[in-house]
Amino acid sequence: MTHDLEIAVSAVDRGPGRVREGDVVAVRPAGAGWGWAELKTRLIVPATGISLAEALALAEPLYACGKRAAGLAEGDDRTIEAKRRFRVPLDLLFAGWAPGVDLARLRNPGEAFQPLLDSGVVVDFSQRVAVCQDTHLGTFRYASRRTI
Repeated sequence: MTHDLEIAVSAVDRGPGRVREGDVVAVRPAGAGWGWAELKTRLIVPATGISLAEALALAEPLYACGKRAAGLAEGDDRTIEAKRRFRVPLDLLFAGWAPGVDLARLRNPGEAFQPLLDSGVVVDFSQRVAVCQDTHLGTFRYASRRTI
């Protein structure tokens, strides 16, 4: 199955106030390419079934008011509580779509390990299995299933 977008998810945890493991950090059209440093610190998730606008919204910060950037109004508290509102729990992702992946190897910033790209797994966000956790509400959003 081909994919439309590639969603970069942080494979490393830089600590409070910084990018955390599983944070959605970037979105690019499929085949746009990634730099060597990005491939060593991010998991690239080939994706289909999600628009570019929806995917970009996954990389927005968490504002104190709980609203997304597009919904902010004058007077809303725009204090950023977390770098990203949405995250992809890596342990859950691999449990469902690529069992047996060595998470320690993925988290090693010295290696550009890309198990989803290398195995041809495409995450279909149009299906009904949760994949992205809203760190503000604690609920899951979007869905996916393993497709090859």
